[in-house]
Amino acid sequence: MMKFGVSQSSLYWNLFVRCNKSRAFADTPIINSNKPSNFIKSRARFNKFVRNQCRIGFKSVDDALVLFDEMIQMRPMPSLSYFTQLVVAIVKMEHYEAAISLVEQMEFLEIYDPDVHILSILINCYCHLNRVDLGFSVLGRVLKLGYELDVALFTTLIKGLIGGNRMGLAVELFKEMVVRGIQPNSITCGTIINGLCKMGNTNAAIELVKKMEKRRMEVGDVAYSMIIDSLCKDGMVTEAFRLFEKLIRGGLKTNVVMYNSLIRGFCNTNRWKEGMELFNEMVNPDVKTYTTLIDALCKEGEKAMKLFRAMEDAKLDLDVVVYGILIDGLCKARKLESAKDLFHNLPSKGIHPNTRIYNILIAGLFKGGLYNEAIFLFQEMAKGSCGCMPDGCTYNIIIQGLVLNDDVSRAIEFLHKMVGKGFSADASTVEILLNDKNLDGSVLQMLCR
Repeated sequence: MMKFGVSQSSLYWNLFVRCNKSRAFADTPIINSNKPSNFIKSRARFNKFVRNQCRIGFKSVDDALVLFDEMIQMRPMPSLSYFTQLVVAIVKMEHYEAAISLVEQMEFLEIYDPDVHILSILINCYCHLNRVDLGFSVLGRVLKLGYELDVALFTTLIKGLIGGNRMGLAVELFKEMVVRGIQPNSITCGTIINGLCKMGNTNAAIELVKKMEKRRMEVGDVAYSMIIDSLCKDGMVTEAFRLFEKLIRGGLKTNVVMYNSLIRGFCNTNRWKEGMELFNEMVNPDVKTYTTLIDALCKEGEKAMKLFRAMEDAKLDLDVVVYGILIDGLCKARKLESAKDLFHNLPSKGIHPNTRIYNILIAGLFKGGLYNEAIFLFQEMAKGSCGCMPDGCTYNIIIQGLVLNDDVSRAIEFLHKMVGKGFSADASTVEILLNDKNLDGSVLQMLCR
């Protein structure tokens, strides 16, 4: 931190060198170093610099902290609004601890008398740090100073309580808010709805939505999406679809999240044809839409591959996870030739198979009776030529596959290798080996380590 004795002109000049390099001041003439601007013009330009920099953001939090240090050395110091803009910019960068530290310094330097805006920022920071208890301490200061509580402040605390898995207290605070005569807005209600749905209390979330509708409050597509998703996860797909149809009849906006939830719900309840009908209605299906349907359609073989080709034609951002889902589905459907072809074509698509994809295919090959091909893939991994190495899951898959193919002696060899690599047998491997009557004592000792 610079000493307070620094001259104003020198301080301004250092700032202007930086500000003229920034795009915030691309249209501002560079100051003549031999004839620096007078104090008033310098001050105005500095204020503009702070406003613009806070608006466009900082490359790093350190840049913001340096600016703060220079601001507190100016005489007179900039007004509170500029310090507040800087703190808000740091909060947007999600550096909550740094923002709290700056507010504490501002109070120590008597830059401001605590106002409701700054205190609300503090509460928000504490809630994001999962210290809602400290947020309530700041709330006590708000009340003590006589400021009026508003809906945004309550919403922040409710969100903090939900984030800390304290849904009961969040609901109590929601009720207290209403008692105080503060009407919750759609954001507040959406926060509560989200918490209730995550807890699995879908019925309570639906009741809240009905109350919002009765009061002619804007529920919004996000809140409806949460309800539909929660209903589908509870296996109440028909009820979710009825709500979806109600939204359409009412002219309310639907979104891809609703479609994806319903399609997943239909597929999970073996109603993939209804899922396909919804898919055909969609304007812009995303990667999640396709992968959900592909996973369900893998039993149908060609339909899954046709959908996958449509997904590639749509130029969606396909990654190794998406291909893993398709290969896994094809293996489960015993479409091993299709699974192998897709696996071997991955490098041509710019995708390098990871350990998880190797594990998926190895397991599928064993289940399909392609014993030697599974071992070959393992050996390819072990050599390190494929860019990924076998993990504990790989060894467990190999051991289980060998035992199921009546090659117990080789399975024991792999068990020794696995232990030597520092991996452990999982519950399924242990059960399979213990069920073998020819198991000797040394193997049992390895399993018990």
